[in-house]
Amino acid sequence: MQVERDWTTEAEVALFEAMCQHKPIGIHRQAHFDAMHAHIERRIGVAASPSRQQMVEHLSSMFDLDRLDVLHAARAQAAEAAEASDVDAPRSRSHTRAHHTEDEEFIHYAAAANAAAAAAANAAAAAAAAATASASASPAHPSKRKREK
Repeated sequence: MQVERDWTTEAEVALFEAMCQHKPIGIHRQAHFDAMHAHIERRIGVAASPSRQQMVEHLSSMFDLDRLDVLHAARAQAAEAAEASDVDAPRSRSHTRAHHTEDEEFIHYAAAANAAAAAAANAAAAAAAAATASASASPAHPSKRKREK
């Protein structure tokens, strides 16, 4: 039985790091999910990491993975068609525009992953700074205080 785990800041940072290395799309999508999950386990430990299924569900809650998969497949087909056609033939404006839109979609996906990783890292750093500040602001132990005469 799998234990449900919440997504900690460290787990999300590890997830976004993994996303920067492995695109969870394409025909090797499942292998990318495996590699991403392994990265999270290495980064935060097996006991603290969410399950692979939880990772996929979490990604699905943030991104339309099926739509990204469709865009990736369309881009791959366009690339194959371009290779098969005459390389010197000029491309139509609509083909160039469609290709540009697919690139923008993936750039948006990558930018969102990087922004989320940075935000999670900043939140972790702020929490650590707040914890350090509150620890230093606490009164000294009674045995350490100067005794007044």
